[in-house]
Amino acid sequence: MQLNECIECYLDGLERDNQRKAISNEESRVPFVRRPVPNKNGDLCQLLTFENLSFKTPGSGTSLNKNKEDTFMIRLVTFLPGTVLNTLPLVPNNVFEEMGEMLAQMHLALQELDMDKIALQEMGENFSWSLDCLNKAREYLYVVEDSEKRQLVGDVMNEFDRVVLSRK
Repeated sequence: MQLNECIECYLDGLERDNQRKAISNEESRVPFVRRPVPNKNGDLCQLLTFENLSFKTPGSGTSLNKNKEDTFMIRLVTFLPGTVLNTLPLVPNNVFEEMGEMLAQMHLALQELDMDKIALQEMGENFSWSLDCLNKAREYLYVVEDSEKRQLVGDVMNEFDRVVLSRK
């Protein structure tokens, strides 16, 4: 499959359309999500080909020449004010708390999303990406081999259950 075909598949997907509708309808409730902006031709993305690009590896400053010609999918998105990620410490102290709050806000905002009802009914209550299926996800905690990571994931699940799901 050629790059153009891959892009067309991505751009024509029902899931992408549903995500775009959800994000655009919830702008005031979920302000931390970047939104696509059409370019001067009205397209949400464009394939651009560049010749003789060189990249510098982070830290070492070593220059790498990829290929003589590279094609990239370019898309414009809205600006989100804040701190550039590469200036932050590896794991800020409150990253998990903030991430949980954002996920909870997004979950609540998407509850009212008007999606294809038939497709949702076919998926049923066991749709694994639904945050309502948190208890089902607990059954798979044993897959996390590192006991500290398993404990951390379990703690996050418990906190999410206590703070978010208990509000339903």
